Amino acid sequence: MVFKFPKPKPNFFSENFLNRHSAKRGDEQYIKNLKENPTTRYILYKDLNPLLKVLEKSNVVAFFNWSQVQHLFSEENIPIFLGLDEKTNISYFACNVTKNINEHDATLEKIISENKYEFLPMRPHTFALPPTDAAIVAQGRAMVDWNMRNVHCPACGKKNKIVDSGHKHVCPDPDCYSNNHLNNYQYPRTDPVIIVLIISKDGKKVLLGRHKNWTKDMYSCIAGFIEPAESLEMAVKREALEETGVIVDDVNFHSSQPWPFPNSLMFACYATAQQNTGEVEDLELEDYRWFTRQEVLDAIAESDGKDPRTSNIDESIPCNLRLPQADAVAYRLISGWALATKENL
Repeated sequence: MVFKFPKPKPNFFSENFLNRHSAKRGDEQYIKNLKENPTTRYILYKDLNPLLKVLEKSNVVAFFNWSQVQHLFSEENIPIFLGLDEKTNISYFACNVTKNINEHDATLEKIISENKYEFLPMRPHTFALPPTDAAIVAQGRAMVDWNMRNVHCPACGKKNKIVDSGHKHVCPDPDCYSNNHLNNYQYPRTDPVIIVLIISKDGKKVLLGRHKNWTKDMYSCIAGFIEPAESLEMAVKREALEETGVIVDDVNFHSSQPWPFPNSLMFACYATAQQNTGEVEDLELEDYRWFTRQEVLDAIAESDGKDPRTSNIDESIPCNLRLPQADAVAYRLISGWALATKENL
């Protein structure tokens, strides 16, 4: 049986149009010119929460300029270059202002108060941003998070020097292992994760699981981190077996999605169930069940697209299945299968 799945649309957080100019991050004069350009936009974060303005039907990013933020920076806290919009020639930088806010920076607090800006959690508030802005905000959050977590050299413990506009850390000790061997100690980290929709052999059902802390009746795809020296396909097979006891094959890649909570890259796949061993090694899931196409279609019809975990859902109302938010690639996988056409060969 062959399924003709709808062509994947760009996933949320995936529409970042900036030229990141990785080769120019170390050019101090080039970066200085960009920083001081009056059109350059600075995105501020406190405790990894971006500064936004909530409107009636959407949110907007609170962009600052150089004159408003230049007093915030030091050798230990520099603006992180995100990239250049080549259509408008506008550059974007991310700034960690956690310390400044905690120390009650009067200039900053005045601007925030006058404009009714708020530092808001990425989830759910960035999902109300335009997709391109959300992608840039996600990139900035990931970079701020990485710089916050990696102050010291992991090889010797000395305090790192920040270079390449926040995209690299260098140990000040020339004899340190990190400066004399090929390594990835000092570059931003991205954690690869597989997320898979397991389809029954006859194509009539899908296997979904749930965590105990999720909203009642919410189920989603099986997911897990890719381990060292493991292929995407083998990670899918391992996670499926460990979490559900099901042996899968015929792994097909669907799409990818950056997921900045804090810095994952989701590799979405379909796979076909071959055998149920009845043995579950990983007790991470509270439950896993097979759902029919009609059950999934009913859940899609009842869903408002919002995240059940952050929405005010009345859990007393009977419900067979609640799906993840529509902006998550898990929803794309599940709805893509339910709405697919099929042909028997």
